Amino acid sequence: MNLKDKKRQIFFSNSGGGVGCVCAHPSQKYFAVGEKGYFPCIFIYSYPEIKLYRILCKGTEHSYSIISFSGNGEQLVSVGGSPDYQITVWNWKN
Repeated sequence: MNLKDKKRQIFFSNSGGGVGCVCAHPSQKYFAVGEKGYFPCIFIYSYPEIKLYRILCKGTEHSYSIISFSGNGEQLVSVGGSPDYQITVWNWKN
């Protein structure tokens, strides 16, 4: 939602499985969406354009429970949900 003009945009999951988590880049120039579903992906968008920038796949089996950019924004860490609880550190810009 744009707090200035009160307009909102609604985004749906790319995979159809739903959204598990969202996080913002420290620079506020990107945000990441961790999805749910069979071998879900993380979608990174530029902001404020809302353009798809990167897709990161094969970090978990069924859902992302949390994702976070590092303090300098160069890495993204993800934690999968049940059954694997896999932790992955991504060099997302490469």
